[in-house]
Amino acid sequence: MNPGCSCRSALGSPRNTMKAGGLYMLGSALYHYLVSAEGETILEGIDGPARVLTMNGKRGVNAVSIRTKLCMDRHNLNDDEGTVSFWMFALEDLSAAPSYSWMDKHNPSFAYFPLLSDVKEYNRTLESQFSLVWDSGWYPQFNAKFYRGSIYPDAYTEPQKAVASANHFHFDKHKWYHVVLTWSRSNQLIRLYMNGILVAVEDQTHKGLHFERCGDRLYAGNPMFCLSDIRMYGAMADSNDVQKLYDDEPSLHDEQLQRRLTSTYAPQHFMPFEWEPDPKEWSEELSLTLASASDLKQFYVQGCVDAPSITKEGLLVETPMQNPGHVLHSAEEGKRHVYLWTERSFEGDLYVEYEFNPLLTGGLSLLMTQATGMQREDFMNDYERSTSGTMSMVCWEDVRNYHWEYYREMNDVRNDIGSNALIKNPFQKPLAFGMLDRQLDKNKWHKLQFLQIGNRLTGAINGRMVWQVEDDGHGNSGPVLSSGRIAIRCMIRTRMLFRNLKVYNRQTAFQVGG
Repeated sequence: MNPGCSCRSALGSPRNTMKAGGLYMLGSALYHYLVSAEGETILEGIDGPARVLTMNGKRGVNAVSIRTKLCMDRHNLNDDEGTVSFWMFALEDLSAAPSYSWMDKHNPSFAYFPLLSDVKEYNRTLESQFSLVWDSGWYPQFNAKFYRGSIYPDAYTEPQKAVASANHFHFDKHKWYHVVLTWSRSNQLIRLYMNGILVAVEDQTHKGLHFERCGDRLYAGNPMFCLSDIRMYGAMADSNDVQKLYDDEPSLHDEQLQRRLTSTYAPQHFMPFEWEPDPKEWSEELSLTLASASDLKQFYVQGCVDAPSITKEGLLVETPMQNPGHVLHSAEEGKRHVYLWTERSFEGDLYVEYEFNPLLTGGLSLLMTQATGMQREDFMNDYERSTSGTMSMVCWEDVRNYHWEYYREMNDVRNDIGSNALIKNPFQKPLAFGMLDRQLDKNKWHKLQFLQIGNRLTGAINGRMVWQVEDDGHGNSGPVLSSGRIAIRCMIRTRMLFRNLKVYNRQTAFQVGG
C-alpha cells in the first residue's frame, strides 16, 4: 500500500510489446501499472484498502473503498496521440438502472462508475477533464471524454467536445473485458474498443472537436470493478494492433460474451423481416401517402411548427441546423425539435410502416407508439396540448410510450454506422439495441416497420430485423403498453422526407360495441 499516495511512476521498466515477426506496431509501453516487469500483479501506488483477485488465472486489483485509488503520476493523455489498454471485470451484472433522488445522499455521482479519471474524489467525476466512465443511465453508456463537464448537456454546447460513447453497454459479471482507448488530437480521432471490437468513435458530423488538457495525474479504482495490467503506448493503435493485444491472452476469452458483443456492435448477419398483416385479423386504421396537403391535417404539429411541409415527393420535415448552445430540455430547444402526433389513437396489437429519406448527414428521427397518460388516458384530449418540441415528452414526462430511435446521427451516439434503440418511457427502460453494418444512405428511400403482438416488439429497416424483444408487464416498468397515439419526432439538424404511412390494429381480447 501507499498511504500517502506518493504515486510512484509506472511500475517496472517499459516492456517491448513487439512480437516475433512484427505483429504489434505499438512498440514499447511507455508506462504500465498494476503489474511488475515480471508480469506479477502488485499493489504499488494504491492509496486506500484494496485486494488482489484472481479469476481464470489472471490477477487484478479491486478497490475495497470508493475512496481507494490507484495514483498514476505519469501518463500520456496529453500527447498528440496514444493508446491506453487494460483488463477488467465487474463483480456484479451491470445494466440500466433507475435513478431516484434519494440514491445520491452520500454520493451525488452514484450513477457514474469511473474506470480512469484525472479527478481523485469519487463525487467529482463530472468535473474531470479526462475520464473513462460507465454510466448506468437510461441507456447505459461507456464514455471516454477529453473535456471538463458531463455528457449532457455539455457535449451539445459549442465548441463541440471530444467524446466517444458506446451506447447501451452492459457488463456481465465475472467475465474479463479488454478495454482499449486510442486517440489522436491533431487528427481529431477517438476510438474505444472492447475485446477487440470497436464500440465507440467520435462524432462523424463535427466541424472541429475541442480537446482539453488532462490533469497531471490519473486515478483508477472502483469497488464494482477489478482492474489489471494498465498500459500506455505512445502511438494510436489501429484495429489490428487492438485485436492482437486481445488475442495475446486467449485464456481470458469467453465465446458467449464475444458473440454478444459482435452481434451487437459489429453485426454481419440480419434476420429477414417479411411479415404482412392478415386482412382477416388486422384492420387498416390509417393510410396516408403524405403527398397531399390534407394528409398533414391528420397530425398535431408540436414544437417547430414550420418544420413540416408537403412536397410532391412526400412530407418534408426540416428542423433548424444550428444548435444555439445549452438548449437541452429548455424552451429554446422546444422551438428546434418537432413532433407529428396522429390525431387519433389506436388500440391493441399494432403494426406501423412508412418510408423515410434522409437528405442530410446528422440529426435524429424516432417513432413513438402506444403513447398515453399514466393511467391509459388520452393525454392529448384530457390535458392541455403541449406546444414544445423538447425531448422531455419522450422520456421525462407523464406520457407512457415505446420510443424507437431508428435514425441516429447526433453527437452523443455512435454515428459512423447506423444504430437503433428502443426505450420504454417514462420508466427509461432500454428494451432493445441494434447496430446496422453501415450508415443509412442519404437521398435514398428506406422502409421502417414496427410490429407489436402482445408483449413481443419487432423493429425492421429495409426488410432486415434490427431488434426484437419481449416486454414484461411485471418487471417494475409498468404494464405492456397496448393503446395510444403515434408520433414521428425529429430533433435538431434533421432534413428528412416521409411517405406511405400505414397503421394496422388487431384486437383479440374483447369486442367494442353492442
